[in-house]
Amino acid sequence: MRGRVLGDDRLTCSYPGEVPDRPPDLPFWAHPCLALPEFEPRQLPEAGRVGVSHIGMDGLLAFLLGDVL
Repeated sequence: MRGRVLGDDRLTCSYPGEVPDRPPDLPFWAHPCLALPEFEPRQLPEAGRVGVSHIGMDGLLAFLLGDVL
């Protein structure tokens, strides 16, 4: 994940880890290493009048579903 942590002006990166095969048990969620930084919302250009930039979802779907279609 990349963004600005609340109260900081610099961009920072955070690696939250791998996606587990199955949901973790309850003690996992209380582990102190799980505390992730709190990112501030993205500032939209021109106060949001031009919308959100393109994230390439069409290319991702074409890659994932290309052989199925």
